[in-house]
Amino acid sequence: MDEYVQPKEGYTVYTKSNCPGCVKVKKLLPDAHYVNCDEYLEDVDGFLDFIESITAKGPTKFPMVFLDKTYIGGADSVFTTTDNF
Repeated sequence: MDEYVQPKEGYTVYTKSNCPGCVKVKKLLPDAHYVNCDEYLEDVDGFLDFIESITAKGPTKFPMVFLDKTYIGGADSVFTTTDNF
């Protein structure tokens, strides 16, 4: 699992190409650290094992959003979280 990028401080967003939710999150969080997962998806099972190991929840939909290395959810969770600022 060392081959996958770990979440960083601040917002880290795991995305993939042609993902409408990813586009929305990128507009809302332009300064976030983005990890394009297209290449990771060549080994979907390995990538999902990695995500489960860092979330303990096993999300399977993009985007996968982390705040300060803690999984907060997908696009809807970001809109809810940022509404509270």
